[in-house]
Amino acid sequence: MRLAEVVLWGSLAVALYAYGLYPLVIWLLSRARRAASDPSRAVESDALPSVTLVIRAGSDEQFIVKRLENALALDYPRDRLQILVGCSGEDDLTGLLALSFDRRLIEVVQSPKRGDGHLLNACLRQAHGDVVVVSDARTFMRSDALQRLAEHFHNAPAIGGVCGKLRVVGVSGRDLDGRFARLEDFLKRHESRWERLPDMKSEILAIRTSLFEPIGDRSPFDIVGVALAIVRRGYRFIYDDHVVATKESTQRRRFGLP
Repeated sequence: MRLAEVVLWGSLAVALYAYGLYPLVIWLLSRARRAASDPSRAVESDALPSVTLVIRAGSDEQFIVKRLENALALDYPRDRLQILVGCSGEDDLTGLLALSFDRRLIEVVQSPKRGDGHLLNACLRQAHGDVVVVSDARTFMRSDALQRLAEHFHNAPAIGGVCGKLRVVGVSGRDLDGRFARLEDFLKRHESRWERLPDMKSEILAIRTSLFEPIGDRSPFDIVGVALAIVRRGYRFIYDDHVVATKESTQRRRFGLP
């Protein structure tokens, strides 16, 4: 057999495994082991855990007002929700715009530009929720996202973290995710049921506050490292594609658009 034929058939075998056999195996395994964390019914509002929503922001004056309006419109009991805005840097309009909101509803944590770690640590010191939900100023959450995230932690002590689905949209709001994104969602959902660590997005992520360890002040937010540390302590990290947030694609900026 010629080398070219070996390469051809090898490539076909890899593609068949990646897009056919592996998804089938994961699906079969997940059917045999239904995730214990799948909420079978809605949790009563007075039984939901308290949540601290941390919104990371920096030079986001174009987005911060709409993002905070989105946060205030989330369907979650107000007495169980704390909203913190972590602003990196003290010399732009982002912090000032955030401070224009009612301070009883929006708390602003301003920190020098020393990295994501320093900013998150500063926010965590003020967080009093049982669960911390991490997001950013350019991500908009669906109204039921917080409740769906929080329901996983109700009467499920083995759950340490939950990540949701991030949809990339165009300027008009049209979904830009294609078939490969749908396949990725399928794999993450079923890998999670098989207790494998799913691919995570730092824009929509919930973690038990007691498990959130301090990050190096000048270190980036290493979401995989945080998740692995939680899993090593015996907790599970799961993926729920019913928890949805959207983020606008930045590709338009290549063409000089605002």
